Amino acid sequence: MQKLLLTETETGEVTGFSRSTLRKLWAQGELQPVRVGRSIRYVTEDVEAFVARLREDAYARRSTR
Repeated sequence: MQKLLLTETETGEVTGFSRSTLRKLWAQGELQPVRVGRSIRYVTEDVEAFVARLREDAYARRSTR
């Protein structure tokens, strides 16, 4: 069974992004975490959707050249 929520560290490991990059993406509204008490968690589906958007954008840029 896959985890539904990921810590910042786990999200960074999965995406390869640093904590500061994750925080920037949060501030820009690109990747929204949820708060569980004082903890920050990222929804696995949201992380996967974000990566899919990055991939689609990269493919779109490549095909317009």
